[in-house]
Formats: sequence, structure tokens, C-alpha cells
Amino acid sequence: MRVAGQLLIHLEFYDIIVHQIAPASPVIISASIERASRCLHTILHALQRDPSLWQNELGRKVLRMLGSHSLSSEEWQSFISTVPLHCSAALAAAVRNCNEYLAEVERLLRRQADALP
Repeated sequence: MRVAGQLLIHLEFYDIIVHQIAPASPVIISASIERASRCLHTILHALQRDPSLWQNELGRKVLRMLGSHSLSSEEWQSFISTVPLHCSAALAAAVRNCNEYLAEVERLLRRQADALP
């Protein structure tokens, strides 16, 4: 069964071919993304004031990378609705891969934080 808005992906000789069934409604970003965006903005604001992070190049690089994720729900909605169909599958894969390695970084940082006295 095909659902409106579903992406059908075929891999042919490493080229990704994407077919999209016409969506039933525009992209709606959930309230949870809005809350996560506000939370990330608050945390980053505090971290950006910590000299142990912003006084070294790698710390600044990580803060910039995390800051690039702090879009509002309206910005995410606008971005998603304008992504060309031929880029959707590749972008989804990139986001999934980022989530996987960031989840591992989170696990390592939590283990380090839990070891604090």
C-alpha cells in the first residue's frame, strides 16, 4: 500500500532515484522539534560563554557545528518544503548518519559526566 507523501527509493548502479507520491498536506513540523530547538539554543548560549570551549579551535568548531542545528521549527519547515525531490533521500541518509555518530558522542560524554565525583 502506498501512502501520500511516501518516498519510493530505487538504487540503480549507485544512483539514487526518488519517486514521490503527491503529499496530502504540507510539511508540518511537530511541537517537539520546536521545544528541542529552544532547548538547544539555551544550552548553546551557556556553552558559548564557557572559555574552556571557545578558547580553543576544536571547541569553537564543535560549538559552531551544534549551532548550525539550532534552527526554529519554521526554518526547518521552510527548508524541508523546498528540498528538491532528488536530494531528499540523500539528505535523509546524511541526517540519519549524523544522528548515529552524535548518539555515540553523547554516550561517551555521559559516561565522562557520570564519572565526576
